[in-house]
Amino acid sequence: MNQDPRIVGNSPAGEAKVTPPLGILGDFCCISCIICSRMNQNFKTKSTTILSKILIYSLIGYTFFMVGRSVWFNFQLKKQTDTIEQEIVEVQAQNKNLENLILYYQSDSFREVEARKKLGLKKPGEVAVAVPVKSASNFQSEVQAQQQQVAEKSAEVEISNWRLWWQYFTK
Repeated sequence: MNQDPRIVGNSPAGEAKVTPPLGILGDFCCISCIICSRMNQNFKTKSTTILSKILIYSLIGYTFFMVGRSVWFNFQLKKQTDTIEQEIVEVQAQNKNLENLILYYQSDSFREVEARKKLGLKKPGEVAVAVPVKSASNFQSEVQAQQQQVAEKSAEVEISNWRLWWQYFTK
């Protein structure tokens, strides 16, 4: 048996594994193993830090997205409710006008006016007067006469604008 405490056992190739004394390097076989171990620990902490930052930023971004989406949705709902409320006000105004018309049509004053207009009725003691209406055959001749009068007025001597103003202020 081996008497050297540094020899742990044999490798499959028949060579003996030598471990350094535990006092100086601890559990590591050489200084390069210590450096590799510390680099591995630094890499693990850096990678977890980077991953945690990515996760936090993703959560913050998602939160902003969801808040923005809900604000937009609420804005659209408010716009729709304002439109619907405006329509309700308009419909209520129309309804009130129609109620007023119904009351007017049911009144005695409306019946009296319609009877006078359409049926030619009158109250006792009133005298109906028939006003002559010009016939449609005279209409053309009246229009031509008015056109001639307008043409005669425009045929008069046209006075320049500054002279009209002069006459206005001096007279």
